[in-house]
Amino acid sequence: MKRWLAFIMVALGCTLFLGCTAELNPFSLMRPPYQAGEKKDITQIVNSFLPSDTKLVIPLNPEKASAFKLFDIDGNGKEEIIFFHKNLQNSYELGVTILEEKEGQWMLREKIKNMGQDIDYADFRDVTGDELPELIVGWSGGKGYNSELTVYSLQKNSKTIIDNKKYQYLATGDLNDDGKNEIVIMLRNEKEIPGTEVQLYQYVDGKLQQTDMVEFEGSYPGQITIGKATESRQGIFVEIGVGAHSAFTQLLVLENGQLKSVIKQYENDLPITFKPYGLYSKDVDDDGIIEIGMQTQPPGSEHLAMVEITWINNWYKWNGKANLIWVKEEVSDYYEGYQFDIPKNWHNKYTLIKRENEKERVMDFYFIGSSHNKRELLLSIISTSREDWLRKEKTLTPDSYSVLGEINNNVLIVQVPTKYPELTGALLAEYKKMVLSIEKFKECFQFINLF
Repeated sequence: MKRWLAFIMVALGCTLFLGCTAELNPFSLMRPPYQAGEKKDITQIVNSFLPSDTKLVIPLNPEKASAFKLFDIDGNGKEEIIFFHKNLQNSYELGVTILEEKEGQWMLREKIKNMGQDIDYADFRDVTGDELPELIVGWSGGKGYNSELTVYSLQKNSKTIIDNKKYQYLATGDLNDDGKNEIVIMLRNEKEIPGTEVQLYQYVDGKLQQTDMVEFEGSYPGQITIGKATESRQGIFVEIGVGAHSAFTQLLVLENGQLKSVIKQYENDLPITFKPYGLYSKDVDDDGIIEIGMQTQPPGSEHLAMVEITWINNWYKWNGKANLIWVKEEVSDYYEGYQFDIPKNWHNKYTLIKRENEKERVMDFYFIGSSHNKRELLLSIISTSREDWLRKEKTLTPDSYSVLGEINNNVLIVQVPTKYPELTGALLAEYKKMVLSIEKFKECFQFINLF
């Protein structure tokens, strides 16, 4: 393990995990969606309390954050309106406003102000275990600065600050099913060998206390997610950057009050979850359980520089013991904004080559068979300008292609061979099993939202 730490220390300090924000209409990003009339009513109410020198903002996290939300803060069956905002005159003044309804009229219940560039995190979670939610807000000072976590109690019509903590990334969740949400934060430390600290905070004896900490030397924080690691167990998925752009994932669980790493296997002195580029853990098959992503390079691309390789994303589940179970693989083109889920019977029997000229960008998928000694085209995904596509379309037979859509001002097309290659025997039978019709391909294809 020490050998790979020495290797990655050369490039520490480079940024792997990047974020971006856009100036968007907050009401267009509300999740979950409101009914048209309800949305209009809430918009009018919020606007009536929003000063003219203030604009609504969307918290950057968690994933389903919105510019405002309805939430029953005190458990009385009546929802309050909570909205988030920034001062237009002083762009570092941020705020959270809470409205409550009394006798048919909306009134100001609480206004919270703090300094920062963005609201990094905003959510309601029961941290104390009293079955009533606390407001958790992360105030971001901008790139290069730690954020500040503040936990507010809003009961009995008063605001009380339970605690403040510095952090770079945070996640919340009930890790041991005791009715209290833990708060887990990531921070970069500046020891002789810099590293990443994962700190666990629990509400104990009337206070938010750090009850455990795990440290990863020679690394920097990337991201953190709390979610289902198995059907019955919550886990902390920790994304950790190493070197200039590489990363690995560690899965932590809470056991007997302590954080425990469950991925202990190493290969060539590297964690088995080591990957050349960051790849966040997520639920890729919509079963509610989070998968860990790893990357492999296509066969035959060994001579290419890392930046030239189109990496294949493989996703794994934790089996609840000591191993990871393969779930699926997919190829994502982040520039063109699409994902192709590889059919299971393609596994270890295909490769891909990306090519580009002044007219088009193409990703070709080739059959190589179990023996890897053949290469025959299975399909191509092509991106080209509308003008060039109108010319190219005239040269194609109708059953050989389909237009998938338009992105980045280009037309995206899938093209498939119209006849079998010159193969015989078992190789031809293997190829035929891997051939996809355009309809079957579309079942495996999706556009991805990058922002």
